[in-house]
Amino acid sequence: MIPPSIHPNGSHLRFTDINQDAPEVKYADLLKSVSFLAACSEVAQRWVSGQRHELALSFSGLCLKQEVDPQLLVNIIQRICKKTGDQEAQDRMNCVRTSVSKGSTPLILRTSERAQGRKRSALHHPFVV
Repeated sequence: MIPPSIHPNGSHLRFTDINQDAPEVKYADLLKSVSFLAACSEVAQRWVSGQRHELALSFSGLCLKQEVDPQLLVNIIQRICKKTGDQEAQDRMNCVRTSVSKGSTPLILRTSERAQGRKRSALHHPFVV
């Protein structure tokens, strides 16, 4: 929720502080980022048995066509697999590799917890839906 909104409990939300040092973001960039975040959310909600393999291939291809960083894509697919309890995460990574191999984008799969901690925020990458 974002001000000025009314919380379900009835309280009014308002800004109490604004960071004057925050960088300005162009509307088009914000729209692309929010669209990408929404697409990731939609994919995660539909990540069910019988659809995961095809989703991984399709979403990977779409993201790569939109110039999403391949490592960010790997991180997103890994996170979706973890959150949904997908026991076939290696197959999903193979889907990403397949999509990347059809293009010319190099990909290094990092699966360690330390690499997971270095994830970049999806909100810093453009995406068009």
